Amino acid sequence: MSHKAFNKKDYFEGWYFKFVTADHKQTIAFIPGISIEGDNSHAFVQVNISPGARTYYFKYALSAFHKTENPFSVTIGETIFSMESCKIDLNDLLQASPQGISFTGTIYMSEITPIKASLLMPNIMGFFAYVPNMECNHGVLSMNHKLSGTICQSDQQVLDFSGGKGYIEKDWGTSFPSDYIWIQANHFESEADSFMCSIANIPFGLLEFRGLIANLHVDGVEYRFATYNQTQIKNLIIEPQRVSFDLVKRGTILNCIATLKEVGALKAPQKGVMQRTIKEGLNGAVMLTLNQKGRQPLVLKSSCAGIEIVGALLSK
Repeated sequence: MSHKAFNKKDYFEGWYFKFVTADHKQTIAFIPGISIEGDNSHAFVQVNISPGARTYYFKYALSAFHKTENPFSVTIGETIFSMESCKIDLNDLLQASPQGISFTGTIYMSEITPIKASLLMPNIMGFFAYVPNMECNHGVLSMNHKLSGTICQSDQQVLDFSGGKGYIEKDWGTSFPSDYIWIQANHFESEADSFMCSIANIPFGLLEFRGLIANLHVDGVEYRFATYNQTQIKNLIIEPQRVSFDLVKRGTILNCIATLKEVGALKAPQKGVMQRTIKEGLNGAVMLTLNQKGRQPLVLKSSCAGIEIVGALLSK
């Protein structure tokens, strides 16, 4: 089945499925997507594995891509992603991956945790979701969910995700932001707690602004920090391997300190073409401190965080 995006120009669309084993020792992320740009148009599945920060890019003809909305599914070749399971069949013998590796197996997902949505805020972007021609759009499909199943690598290493946890998001548009920070973690002391945050330079017509979207689930409560609800970013400090900042929304302050340990190189879209290289770590450390008036500070720590620190993030 054809996809309406095939008719767009300089366009990308991609999903991000992150899986962590129950012992927190192994993490793998699969990134299926499409790149639309003339003769360079193709479908792909990227893979990022930690520890070791190994990355792989499986390239497919655009005709190998199929998508359905209800129920949601993305198929690329023999690999199928849905909200219930991911059937992985990535084989270099079939798709000519230059790295000489393959991945096979099925991961099952349950207890999907979407973010709160409304007519005004249909997704994590709030009312910006209704603004046409945004350079990059972002969606969070599941902040946290349970896993089962296994993935086998071609070297016969088997990753067992039974009892593990996962996260799902998506991006679409023309290009990733020129400068941005992305942080995601759902391995805190409490099984239900989770966090995602993106701070980026956003082109808006002839102007540019620093945009924020962040979501924190803790103790059964969802906290939304974003440009569209007047959250301010304070005390932003960016280093090559570390970033810290405060998110201030009225009487609530969330302090975040995120530290990279190792990074793998991934391809990212620029004018629809997967030609840019970004670095992502899957085993970073995150410490969050939630301060609210009249309450004791709440501290959350994770050592299984996905972190990207891209560009200098211009000070505005």
